[in-house]
Amino acid sequence: MSQPDSSLRPPEDSSKRQGDSSGSPCQSEPAERKSLWREPAVVAAIIAMISAVVVAVITVNFGDKKNPPSASSPAGTVSATAIPATGPTLKSEPAVETTAPPSAAWTLAFNDKEINVKPLSEICPSWNINLETATAQDANTVNTDLSGTGGCGNGYGVNPDHGAVWGESSTMKPTPEQCVDAAKVGSLGLVSFDTFAPGTAYCVVTHNRNVAWVRVVRRVGANGTGFDLAVTVWAPHK
Repeated sequence: MSQPDSSLRPPEDSSKRQGDSSGSPCQSEPAERKSLWREPAVVAAIIAMISAVVVAVITVNFGDKKNPPSASSPAGTVSATAIPATGPTLKSEPAVETTAPPSAAWTLAFNDKEINVKPLSEICPSWNINLETATAQDANTVNTDLSGTGGCGNGYGVNPDHGAVWGESSTMKPTPEQCVDAAKVGSLGLVSFDTFAPGTAYCVVTHNRNVAWVRVVRRVGANGTGFDLAVTVWAPHK
């Protein structure tokens, strides 16, 4: 009997050939997983989130440096208003007055009051004037502002007394402020009797720091050492 032709055999099942010895088919390998990091949309979203966080941190840090919290505020907060100091305050010393008060700060004590000063007639004589009371006296007391001396080591003329300060003034009556300035700027010492003449005027800051304007009206006496004066005095408000 002839052998069947092998070419006429049905094809062999390939699944049986690749399977195990039991003839069951082999399990196929699962498809390769795609990584999320390879998705462009995911990467872009993550970059946007990181950028937003960085910008926020930089903004906060810059704001803290531009407006640092005050020393009295808790850390991390900014005080809206300054907190006034609650401790004891030091009392400053009053400033030394270097200029005269305005006219409103002065009171007129008297205006153009006449003083008659007798001429010198003794050896080493003197006369003395208290401008605040508009009186002339022979004795030199602590209340006098001007004294006239006739030599003997004291000069021959008119001197300021007991801390009084005087200087030349115009013959038109000044304001108290102008008179104070004239006295301080002038700061005269001895003025001779020849210079202390009718038609001249002087400003005096007195021993009690009142202000006097002295106008020489006339000269009297044979030796020219007596005078008639007109005196105006202002006292500062107290």
